[in-house]
Amino acid sequence: DAFYLLEQYDSAVHWLKDAVNHNYADYEAHWFLADALLAQGDTAGAIKELTIAHVLNVNASLLTQSLGEYRKLRGGTFNESQFQPYLKIEKRADTVFVRFSAKAEGYALVKAVWAHEPGYAEKMLGRKPDQVSFRMLEEREAIQCARESDSVLDNRISRIEKAGYFDEFLLYEVAAPQYPEWIPTMPQDLILRLVEYVDKFR
Repeated sequence: DAFYLLEQYDSAVHWLKDAVNHNYADYEAHWFLADALLAQGDTAGAIKELTIAHVLNVNASLLTQSLGEYRKLRGGTFNESQFQPYLKIEKRADTVFVRFSAKAEGYALVKAVWAHEPGYAEKMLGRKPDQVSFRMLEEREAIQCARESDSVLDNRISRIEKAGYFDEFLLYEVAAPQYPEWIPTMPQDLILRLVEYVDKFR
């Protein structure tokens, strides 16, 4: 960062790459590396590093905004997520109340069953679930129900499935905004698959 501020971009890139090699989950190192690469004129490399930073911290609005600006430099855009269902689930005494947006009925009802039907998650997994397996299977079932009532979503997910990125869709679009701490703990090759997903579909 100091080398970058001194406009010594070669040194900045060298040390920021070293930082990334030591800790791939450091989204700030990727972000600063992207800035240094852009200062050197390497727009493609800068976009890749900024995309990695974004994937590692999907809820950082400034990162999302920067990614859109970087992509514009190469004539591209960054599209906002098209899957943002509204739902609210609460249990009062023995009654579960479910509120949802027009196209999210199936999604919301599946989420309610997973949250409040005793033993349902264990039955679906065949064992006591860990947090990631639990949420991923829950989201997979809920998304399948959402597709049935939303043809636009179904068409989009069909394209994603044909390209072999359905799990990446679930992780990036659905799980990461709710559980952002998951992504930095994942293997580097999976993080790079999420980066590929963002490049292709966002």
